[in-house]
Amino acid sequence: MRERTAMPATPDIVGIGVCTVDHLVTVPRMPHRNENMTALNYDRQPGGLASIALIAAARLGARAKIIARIGDDDAGAYFRRALAEEGIDVAQLLVEPG
Repeated sequence: MRERTAMPATPDIVGIGVCTVDHLVTVPRMPHRNENMTALNYDRQPGGLASIALIAAARLGARAKIIARIGDDDAGAYFRRALAEEGIDVAQLLVEPG
């Protein structure tokens, strides 16, 4: 991912929505019910409908901004950092306890 320079005051698109972090695990095959399996790899990425749309818009060259709440935990810090690295203006992310 690339971190862009400061965003102009007027964005092309603003997203308002729920911020989530998606946890992605690759397994060798679909497990059977109640079967344990070792994951081949693990990754995480920003989630939520508005966030994903903003990432796509930013990658296409739009000036994007998000207005939302995040927690003051590791997931919130990861979410802010990941969107900022995509070039999305995160100045309006409100950090709340939890």
